[in-house]
Amino acid sequence: MVKIQDDLYKHVNADWLANTEIPADRPRIGAFDEIDIKIEQQELADFAAMRKDNSATGMLGEFIKYYRLTSDWATRNAQGAEPAKVILEKYEKLNSLADLQAHLVELKLAGLPTAILPVYVDQDMKDTSRNILQADAMGTLLPDTTYYEEGGDSAELFQLLENSYVPLLEKYGYATEEAHRIVQQAIEFDKLVAQYVLSNEAKSDYWKLYNPQDFVEFTQQARHIDIAKLVPELIDATPTMINVTDVRFWQNYDKIVNEDNFAGIKAMLILGVVSDLASYLSDDIRIANGVFSRALSGTAEARSAEKAAFNLAHAAFSPVVGDYYGRKYFGEAAKADVLDMVKKMIGVYQERLESNTWLGEETKQKAILKLSTIGLNVGYPDVIPARYTLFVVDEQAGLLANALRFRAIQVAHSFSQFKLSPDKTEWEMPADMVNAYYHPFHNIIVFPAAILQAPFYSLEQSKSANYGGIGAVIAHEISHAFDTNGARFDEKGNLNSWWTDADFKAFEERTDAMVKEFDGLDSAGATVNGKLVVSENVADVGGMSVALEAAKSEDEVSLTDFFTNWATVWRMNASKEYMKLLSKVDVHAPARLRANVQVTNFADFFTTFDVTPTDKMWRAPEDRVQIW
Repeated sequence: MVKIQDDLYKHVNADWLANTEIPADRPRIGAFDEIDIKIEQQELADFAAMRKDNSATGMLGEFIKYYRLTSDWATRNAQGAEPAKVILEKYEKLNSLADLQAHLVELKLAGLPTAILPVYVDQDMKDTSRNILQADAMGTLLPDTTYYEEGGDSAELFQLLENSYVPLLEKYGYATEEAHRIVQQAIEFDKLVAQYVLSNEAKSDYWKLYNPQDFVEFTQQARHIDIAKLVPELIDATPTMINVTDVRFWQNYDKIVNEDNFAGIKAMLILGVVSDLASYLSDDIRIANGVFSRALSGTAEARSAEKAAFNLAHAAFSPVVGDYYGRKYFGEAAKADVLDMVKKMIGVYQERLESNTWLGEETKQKAILKLSTIGLNVGYPDVIPARYTLFVVDEQAGLLANALRFRAIQVAHSFSQFKLSPDKTEWEMPADMVNAYYHPFHNIIVFPAAILQAPFYSLEQSKSANYGGIGAVIAHEISHAFDTNGARFDEKGNLNSWWTDADFKAFEERTDAMVKEFDGLDSAGATVNGKLVVSENVADVGGMSVALEAAKSEDEVSLTDFFTNWATVWRMNASKEYMKLLSKVDVHAPARLRANVQVTNFADFFTTFDVTPTDKMWRAPEDRVQIW
């Protein structure tokens, strides 16, 4: 077995890595996934019983009715693509940009593909007490702009895409030749779009996506689509300003959206519709729709019909299902214990800020103010958003009709929030999702019930092990308030420079060191982009630093348990295709590197396991990165 001094990750996880197979319907398996699979099995069993005994009432009862529709494969398979054809016909009848403009608002409010009008409502980064209109860029067929660069695999992937989408279009009734033409036109249009949109690396600095413009001046960039007419119909008002997340895209909008390119625009919309609606149709259409994404991620086979039906129903009612899970499976004793951990680590964070040697006093006090105002959310939210009371299922109307009605409710709600204050009580993850997050505009941290279990957390584990698992995750989320993005937002969540110039320069020197620490590292044949993953890495090193100090303050402490559980929670087996995809799109470092690299920034790791300069895990003190 590999020595712990040479590879912490492999030493701790050797048996698991050797004996744990990737499920055929997933691209990876890891600690997060194992919990997710456990929760899925629990919920499948619970809701199967409810479907039989009609015991569920209220919003949960409506979820069960909808789940019956998603599970009615006899009806879905008999109908094939038929329920979607009336929608597809709307797109097929479009013959010009004028035709498209006449239907854009209707399609947008229905939650259907509208590609060329990527506008939405979200918080104003500089005044997060209000929602404003936002303009994004169009999406691309491939996951990142780097795929389109020379040597970026675009030719191979476009061929794969064509081989995947042609059979899908055929299932909707298109002749083979027509299907090839649609895909090829969409690909050519997509190549044009890709020249003018941001990469995932560029978008990872999300503070740079704040570029407010005068609304009238903004609309003048689009000479072939009357955005000044369309937007007021969506938000029932005429805005004076709009935030533009991708300035270059809109500066080149007329090169993309014009009559000469209409055939490509229409083809892209048709691809969008057949893909978007496939999950509501027959099982063979659902499976065909996933061929391209499964190939990209190295997933061997589609999910079973049973799981697909549940996932589809869950997607529409996720806060409702999350509420059920949280109330049934999350104990108050665990919640109280985790809240104590959160409060303790915030205290540790404050002490570290107060004793910080590279920040000036003015910046320290503002950082402490921000820390003291972070909101804590653990387990599940107090209430389900009121709009879900409108999700009343008509079991005679069919699956797609109900799904589209629910979409329209969500879209209407979203646009209705223009100029209103954001609802900071609404969680962006359901309680049964194995994850956690920090919201920079709300200055809150959220820990859904699902992640608060072994190996991340258990009342049966040592406190040190819990600090190495959920403790580091909690402190990671707190650290996002002070990562390369979060550090630019104040205690109210506003984009606001609260640092002195000298302090921010010192901060950037440290984060640059984190970029260099990871940049170019190998991960299953893929190369890590240090800039893409820097914010998450800053949160990792900050989180581990605080969790480690908190663990050491307990009456009983085992740093062996701490570091061992840190390595345990990042265990993962994944396909090479998936690892390559992550290297392009994921702002997190690969799991193995999160486990192995971050610990080498801490002297306690070297003393705990007697790691010396002759060992592979050694990192010289002057090369260790510490930020918080």
